[in-house]
Amino acid sequence: MYIALYRKYRPQRFSEVVGQDSVVKVLKNTLRRKKVSHAYLLSGPRGSGKTTMARLLAKALNCERLSDDAEPCDACPSCQSIARGENLDVMEIDGASNRGIDEVRELKSHVALSPFSSRYKVYIIDEVHMLTEAAFNALLKTLEEPPAHVVFALATTAPHKVPVTIRSRCQHLPFQRIHTSLMVERLQQVCASEGVSVDEKALWEMARQADGSLRDALSFLEQAVALGDGDLTVEVVNDLLGGGSRFELEQLVVSLRDRPTSALKKLKEMLNKGLSLEKLCEGLFLLFRDLWITREWGAAALAGLELSEEETHFLLDEAPMWDTAFLREAMRFCANIMPKARMGLRDDVFLGIFLDLFSDTLKLSVAEDRETEEAETQEPSLPPASAGIEDATAGWQRVMERLSVDSFPLYCAVLSAEVRLVSGVVVISFPDDHPFDFHAAAAARCAGQLISLCKKELSAESVKLRWEGQEVALVPDLPLSLNLPAKEMSSTASLAPTLAMPEALKDRPQRKKHKLEQPDGQRQIQQILSWFDGEILLVKKAEEEEEIGGLEGGEMNVE
Repeated sequence: MYIALYRKYRPQRFSEVVGQDSVVKVLKNTLRRKKVSHAYLLSGPRGSGKTTMARLLAKALNCERLSDDAEPCDACPSCQSIARGENLDVMEIDGASNRGIDEVRELKSHVALSPFSSRYKVYIIDEVHMLTEAAFNALLKTLEEPPAHVVFALATTAPHKVPVTIRSRCQHLPFQRIHTSLMVERLQQVCASEGVSVDEKALWEMARQADGSLRDALSFLEQAVALGDGDLTVEVVNDLLGGGSRFELEQLVVSLRDRPTSALKKLKEMLNKGLSLEKLCEGLFLLFRDLWITREWGAAALAGLELSEEETHFLLDEAPMWDTAFLREAMRFCANIMPKARMGLRDDVFLGIFLDLFSDTLKLSVAEDRETEEAETQEPSLPPASAGIEDATAGWQRVMERLSVDSFPLYCAVLSAEVRLVSGVVVISFPDDHPFDFHAAAAARCAGQLISLCKKELSAESVKLRWEGQEVALVPDLPLSLNLPAKEMSSTASLAPTLAMPEALKDRPQRKKHKLEQPDGQRQIQQILSWFDGEILLVKKAEEEEEIGGLEGGEMNVE
């Protein structure tokens, strides 16, 4: 039967425990002096070794050949039965599923019984903070004065949720978050034992994502080995963890300084692959923090950071290129965005805010960046003209130049698209892996500007957007936001009175709107939305709402 790596390589001796030297020292000294307490409270982050340490304590208490330095032999029948989980005198209880007073009363009824075959009965209660108040009260007296042959080991990730009356009757052993470098060393040992070829960058990335939990790091390793078919690389780890690795972010930061257009492409590709905004913001914050520390205090301060040798070299080379004030501003930006990312901030909104930060602070010149890129590639931005297709290269370049100045987000959206002019129709085709670009260009506020420029520079009659079999036609006389046929929009004369704008909104700059005769109710709604610079995204007719049990009486549902 296959055994998961975190179970297979669970420490069987105190010397194999990683990152908990102080706890190991306390337990070994108490065992040597034969001054073992009747109850221990083991607290710390997940995956830090609390349950493992409780099992080692049980093994040491019942080992038949305990060494002079209090190490269990791991060979006697008692040690082996505990390691297999078959010893009747060592009981592990899940506090989350056995949290009631009835379960605690049953436990108390067994405490007074003598051990079956061992010297001590050891009760290991995981997630002890999940017990109810009544259960804690029932356990209190037993925990205070247990029989001489009973030892309690209470494990929890939230010691503050354990009542003070319980904590005061236990020896509290706090566990530390395991250092990233220690986890990398452990992962290297496991890979060597399993015969897996490994890239050290990949190990550092998995250890960093584990966030101090060796169990999580071993789980990542197991999945990455399966994904890479025995070959562990950075690419495999990126695919497993969804991107946003330290190496990717380093490349992004360098591009932000040198090539803003290329940086935005990288950022959009990372988001299109499914990278969460929360993870991206956290990674960028840590990277900007490290750059700021390096820039402010130099190489001496890097000893306090969890970095590989290669990452240290990168910081020393890159930090002098950045301004200290901007790095602090970038950290504040990431910190402010993280709560919004957790609440579901849209990718396109984040890109706009992020771009504004770097454009204003670094004063990046997109035009210069584009000229440099074109000079290096020596390739036209548009495909060559062919039979039946007009050459739109020159006109489209003028469109892009205007967009880079007037609407940089729209410029970035159509940058990767293929553009052709066919019989007066501009056809803009987006790559299959760029859905964000397609939807951004199709937005009403972007569509109007795109149509206007294509009509001016390419003499186009209309514009079509294509992506993965979808096609959206943009007509200059009809705003995309009003998704209704033109005949319906003009069939009814407007008899509704004009609404007065509130005084508080009169000084607000208003975006130019399309002139279009609309039904009475819709015209008023459109007018109100214009005060707040809003748009009608979707209009459903009353007949459609009735079919699905919606609105009645000719009302219009505007979303």
